[in-house]
Amino acid sequence: MVFETITISTIIAVNIGLVELLKKMFDDYRYIPAIAIMTGIFLMGLFSFLPESHLVFSQTILYGIMVGLISIGVYSGTKNTVGKK
Repeated sequence: MVFETITISTIIAVNIGLVELLKKMFDDYRYIPAIAIMTGIFLMGLFSFLPESHLVFSQTILYGIMVGLISIGVYSGTKNTVGKK
């Protein structure tokens, strides 16, 4: 359980970085939430292949969606708190 918590936290940070990289590459921001969710599902899919992971397919998809939504919220909340424009 502790391994999964630490790993999911790391996946959230990696997802934030990937989404920010994609924001810099593309000008159209309308699809960024969908891209964040898709990259979250992809990263959780990679995590599910680790031998320490005991996730089934449905859990992987659900956790991937949660990782994508959390990464969007963490970035947005931090940006609004700091006041970056």
